[in-house]
Amino acid sequence: MTWTVHKFGGTSLADAACFRRVADIIVGQPDGNLAVVVSAIDGVTDLLLGLIEQASNNQPVEATVEVLRSRYEPMVVELLSKNRANSLIQQFTDELENIDSVLKALSLVKAASHRSRDLVAGFGELWSARLLAGLLEEDGRRSGAVTYVDARDILVVEAGEIQGTVGSADVVAQLES
Repeated sequence: MTWTVHKFGGTSLADAACFRRVADIIVGQPDGNLAVVVSAIDGVTDLLLGLIEQASNNQPVEATVEVLRSRYEPMVVELLSKNRANSLIQQFTDELENIDSVLKALSLVKAASHRSRDLVAGFGELWSARLLAGLLEEDGRRSGAVTYVDARDILVVEAGEIQGTVGSADVVAQLES
């Protein structure tokens, strides 16, 4: 089975118009198996990492959280139908609450582990992927199903002697069995 993979960085997803351009590129691809990997919306990873630093230094985080909301929610509303937008915004809100729980813990210990940083910073890519998947599904111009895949369900990163190693969860499971 042959797959074509496209990767779009954060500046390619800076605003609603950029998301539409990316969707047009994807729709314009020949039929076949297509995977799309996206980064967080331009600047979102920096904002998420800033939250970690603020919490670790016992500084307020509310203003940064509001910047995240003001970047993401209007794009969702502009790009998706009301029902889908409401669903994505609710999921986003729930995840911001989860992030807030992590940040409260970090403010108590006044330090952040690599795992905490990765956990919080990783939400940006998830939000972009869900938004793009919703846009493509509602658009309906590309034949075949549009499936959002949470990278945490299929990738495993393991610390190595020199650096982290990334592999498919299925491959790692098969190698370990």
